[in-house]
Amino acid sequence: MKIKLLYSLLIISNFCLGQTVIKGIILGEQNIPLENATIIISKINDESIIGYTISNIKGAYSLSLKKTNVDSLNLKVSFIGFNSKEKNLQHFSNL
Repeated sequence: MKIKLLYSLLIISNFCLGQTVIKGIILGEQNIPLENATIIISKINDESIIGYTISNIKGAYSLSLKKTNVDSLNLKVSFIGFNSKEKNLQHFSNL
């Protein structure tokens, strides 16, 4: 089975705190929310993990990232019984 991701990635920068919040919803087949899906944000060049979280009962997640000096990041979603899904997130040089 495939994970169908609703990439409503709302990237909200809070320059006072120097953090960025990445939010989204993880949906399975037939648009059913996936609870407890693992979401990992990592650097593309060395794959070091910057942050991670799990989705709630509605498939929603929110991840706060501290300031970093990278231009792009990798978002990986995995869930038991589904193939993992990855997406590159661009323009993070202001993090």
